[in-house]
Amino acid sequence: MATKKKTEVKSSYVVSFRVDASYAKRLYERAEKAGKSPGDLVRRMLLRELENDPEDATAARLAEVLARCGRLEKTVRRQTESLEEMVALLRRQSLRLSDSVQVLLVNGGKMTPDAAREFARKYLVGDESP
Repeated sequence: MATKKKTEVKSSYVVSFRVDASYAKRLYERAEKAGKSPGDLVRRMLLRELENDPEDATAARLAEVLARCGRLEKTVRRQTESLEEMVALLRRQSLRLSDSVQVLLVNGGKMTPDAAREFARKYLVGDESP
């Protein structure tokens, strides 16, 4: 009479496998650096991998990317504001330079006020409209 085997649920199982020599070398080096046995290191790596839900990992990576985007947006906004301030300053300085050149051209007797204004507008301010 054939006996039926009982299917037992064990609390732990033995898992073994072979790895290529190059991986084994890296495993032993990494285990030594961590102060662990190669078997313990592999066990921890496997458990960590099995415990990580890929969807959770993807959500965590997405949250990290979104946080970085938020920080980059703030940085870009600050840099844009800074550049706008610099452009405004350059415009003010350009107008001051234009005024100074006009005074020099007129007082030096080289141009009439209208001609000096037109010269400054065309070459210093960059505005060719009257």
